[in-house]
Amino acid sequence: MTNETLMKISQLFCGNEGDYFNYKTGSQLVHFFNEYFGYKDIYKASFPSRHVYLHNKLVELYNSNNYTIEET
Repeated sequence: MTNETLMKISQLFCGNEGDYFNYKTGSQLVHFFNEYFGYKDIYKASFPSRHVYLHNKLVELYNSNNYTIEET
């Protein structure tokens, strides 16, 4: 999977693009990853933009299965 594909998925899932998913706040995204993937992230002032946070989590999850993200 390419980095570009993961960025597109991030934009879609957090509700920035298209009509597939509702808009999600940063705290909703943190709650999602904490609840379903066991993270212990805390939403605070230095938090990255929502799609960047989501992209980084997807990369972590993808890489944890020993796959490689291809740069585009």
